[in-house]
Amino acid sequence: MRSKTHRGLFLLLIVSALAGSGSKFIHPAIAEPALTDFEATRERPLFVPTRRGPPKPVAHYEPPPPPPPPVETPPPRVRLVGIVYSEQEKRVLLIADNPAKPRSLQQGDAIDGWAVTRVDPRSIELRNGERSLVLVLGKKDAHSR
Repeated sequence: MRSKTHRGLFLLLIVSALAGSGSKFIHPAIAEPALTDFEATRERPLFVPTRRGPPKPVAHYEPPPPPPPPVETPPPRVRLVGIVYSEQEKRVLLIADNPAKPRSLQQGDAIDGWAVTRVDPRSIELRNGERSLVLVLGKKDAHSR
C-alpha cells in the first residue's frame, strides 16, 4: 500500500511542479484550435443561406483630372518709341499702358513675362517660351511669330 501512496504522491509532485513552472500540458484532443483552422467557416459562413461570405471590397481607381491647359501670357501692351543702338549699349524705350511712365530695357530684361531677346537698329524681338513678338520702331502693331 505504501508503494501506491508513494506513486500517487510522486505523480502529484510532478503535476504540481509542472503547473507551478508555468508550462501547460494540454492533450492535443482538447487543445484550443488555431484561428487558421476556421478559414473555411469564414469563407462559407454557417448562418448565411447562400453559404458565401460578403464580397471582398473592390478598390475603385479614379484617374486624376487632367491638368488645366497652360495659360498663355498675352503680349505686353507696349509701344516701341526709341532704340539706343551702339557698340557699347543696346537699349530700348517702351511706353506701357501708362503713357506717363516710359520704360527703358536692354537685351535680357523682361516686361510682363516677355523677355527682350534681340535689339536691332529699327526693331526688337520679345519672346515668351516658344512665342515671339517683333516690335518695329514707328509702327503701332506688332508682328507675332
